[in-house]
Amino acid sequence: MDSILNQGKSQVILQNALLNAPYPIVVFEGTDFRITYINDALLSIWGKTKEVIGSSVAEALPKTVYQPLTLILKRVFETGTTLNQKEAWTPMQQDGKAVDAFFDSTFSPIKDDTGNSIGILGMYYDVTASVIAKRRSEDIELKFRNTVSQAPVAMALLRGADFVIETANEKSLEMWQKGPGVIGKRMAEAFPEYLEQGILDILTGVFETGKAFYGTEVPFNITQEESVKLVYSNFVYQPVFENGAVTSIIAIGYDVTDLVLERKKAQERGALLEYLNKAGNELALSLDTKTALEKISKLIVPKFADFFTINVIKDDIIEQLYVAHQDPKYVELSYELRKKKPIHLHGNSYTANTVRSGQASLIPVITHEILEAVIPDKEQLELLKTLNLRSSILVPFSVRDRTTGCINLLSTTDGKHFGEEDLQFAKDFATRIALTLENARLYEEQQEALEHNKRLLREVEFERNRFEAVMKQMPGAVVIAEAPSGKIVFANEKLNAVWGFPVRESGNIEQYNDRTGFHPDGRKFEEQDWPMMRAIKKGEYVTDEDIDIIRGDGRPAVLRMSSAPIKNGSGEIIAGVVICQDVTELKNAIRSRDEFLSIASHELKTPLTTLMATLQMLMRASEKEPETNGIHNLLAASSRSASKLGALVKDLLSVSAIQAGQLSLNKTWFNFSRLIENCSQHVTVSDTHQLVVEGDLDLEVFADENRLEQVIVNFISNAIKFSPKSSEIRVLTEQFDGKLKLSVTDQGIGIEEEKLPFLFRRFYRADVSGLQYSGMGLGLYISAEIMQLHQGEIGLTSKRGAGSTFWFSIPFPGA
Repeated sequence: MDSILNQGKSQVILQNALLNAPYPIVVFEGTDFRITYINDALLSIWGKTKEVIGSSVAEALPKTVYQPLTLILKRVFETGTTLNQKEAWTPMQQDGKAVDAFFDSTFSPIKDDTGNSIGILGMYYDVTASVIAKRRSEDIELKFRNTVSQAPVAMALLRGADFVIETANEKSLEMWQKGPGVIGKRMAEAFPEYLEQGILDILTGVFETGKAFYGTEVPFNITQEESVKLVYSNFVYQPVFENGAVTSIIAIGYDVTDLVLERKKAQERGALLEYLNKAGNELALSLDTKTALEKISKLIVPKFADFFTINVIKDDIIEQLYVAHQDPKYVELSYELRKKKPIHLHGNSYTANTVRSGQASLIPVITHEILEAVIPDKEQLELLKTLNLRSSILVPFSVRDRTTGCINLLSTTDGKHFGEEDLQFAKDFATRIALTLENARLYEEQQEALEHNKRLLREVEFERNRFEAVMKQMPGAVVIAEAPSGKIVFANEKLNAVWGFPVRESGNIEQYNDRTGFHPDGRKFEEQDWPMMRAIKKGEYVTDEDIDIIRGDGRPAVLRMSSAPIKNGSGEIIAGVVICQDVTELKNAIRSRDEFLSIASHELKTPLTTLMATLQMLMRASEKEPETNGIHNLLAASSRSASKLGALVKDLLSVSAIQAGQLSLNKTWFNFSRLIENCSQHVTVSDTHQLVVEGDLDLEVFADENRLEQVIVNFISNAIKFSPKSSEIRVLTEQFDGKLKLSVTDQGIGIEEEKLPFLFRRFYRADVSGLQYSGMGLGLYISAEIMQLHQGEIGLTSKRGAGSTFWFSIPFPGA
């Protein structure tokens, strides 16, 4: 130190001043920075003695200290400029212990006359107390900021009378719906909407009065881009004092929006449920579907939902029954959309899948992604995006464990989202809807049924009156009786005249014992023999059965009876009907006619036989006298007429035999071809017809030759008669399946189809086209009886304008 301080040989005063200075001072000399001067203040800080004088920095101080100090000294020495350090950490010894100290230091170069650095003067100012206080303050502020940032509630520090947002935790930013960019801004700048809401006035009051303000469920309208969100908050504005004056305000709060909205929603829902309960009786009295739907919609829109639809299942379609919205435009739009895009029950749409599952569906927040996932149709998707859909509930409803439809509730209001409680409410409401619609449907069905019943009663009354009128005009008696009791439930007025007994409507089947009837063989009718009994007990149909009876007045009569069972839808016999017609006079007339014909036939047969023999003798005599050809022709014509008369008498005798049950067969073996040849000779064939015989002719047949000849002659005669312009009549003989079949075919005028079933009846004549043909209508009747005796079959096929084929078949063992 002497080398620097004693250069002037007169620096005693300066040296003493430095030694006694209260500030730590040190002088370094040379490039190795040897300590040439150090006062007691610095020695105390370093924990050294004056023995360090003459030592370099590296020798005097520990490595942790001299290394950074050496760098500073080199810089000052080399640059020749003063260097200041603020709050530099310096270890020091205190009571034998190392403690941290902080100094502001100044290192100035000491130069020679030439301006070169020869040493460095270091001066230290102890700022340990202020640094420690400052750090303690920073620690407190850091802890405060950490407390604010980690607080479970919204906390913010508003500095000054302008309320600059100095600190705000995530909860505050979340509640404000703002980003970190608001920090550092004035409240009026960050939240201009607060000015109208009076929030800034409240803050000003706290700042000026120093009194805290407590707010409970205070509503805030917070601007979000182009929309405004309503937020409810519980908060306190607490003033912060410094030196007795308010410098800041701590804002502490928490978002109670969900709690407030849920409570309000619960209150509204409770009120709505109460309203629904009160409206339950009114809905129950909604006796038509339209009124019920209108009342239901008014309960829902807009109190619970913005959009409301009721859908019902009809066949395979989920049909939109009703739509409710405050804007009629959306109602019309919904109907049009469903009309263009019907929802099929077994389709893959969101509605169809939910309805088929029978489980309710809740979409709390509807996004475009959700819409795209549940709505596959692009046109419908784009339309729904324009409706501002925010939340949805879809609930199927059922009647008697069968899903019959669903309701859909939609929210289109920002911030209005459905939750689990809303879903439960919708389920309860869907049940009410189902019951209301079912009640309305049942009422409408009941009204339709009543109207239908009235219409049926009118129709039944009309039909009954018409039935009774028809029954009164029936030519015979009509009786209807219950099964199985046989109680008469209806009988027309002619029953008494037919039976000779009064009607006993309270009677039963036993009353038939009062009637006396006889079988054709003379046996008396038993109870079960009567047609009514057979219809009721056996389900038998009886057609035109003639029964000889003894009337109630003792007179005999013949009744023609027909009966049939009456069955219900399951086939059970519930009644029987009998139609009786008195045919006594008809039977007597027929019997008289038959007796007359029988007598007349027998009386004509003998003289006719004599006449035929006489004519044959005269014809043989005339053949010997050629000059008598005229007489021969007359005799031939007389012979033909007599033959026709003989055939007629033969038919009449056959009818009489049939009626008397005396028609019999005389079977012999004969050649069938000879029979056909004889038949051809008996039939006069004019020049316009040709008889063609085909088939198996050389057959030996065991049958009644005369009776078969009678049948074949009738067939050929009819063929000639009904084919006046035809040139060919074909006779075909066939054998197959143990039968012999003969058919006669003509190409004549044919017979109408409706007349075919009657051709084998007695006295039926198939006159066609208004033309009259000779004959009594007995030939085919007799032929049918002859075939029946031969155990054979008889029939014909004919078509108007295309000719006819008559045929018969008989058993033929040789076939």
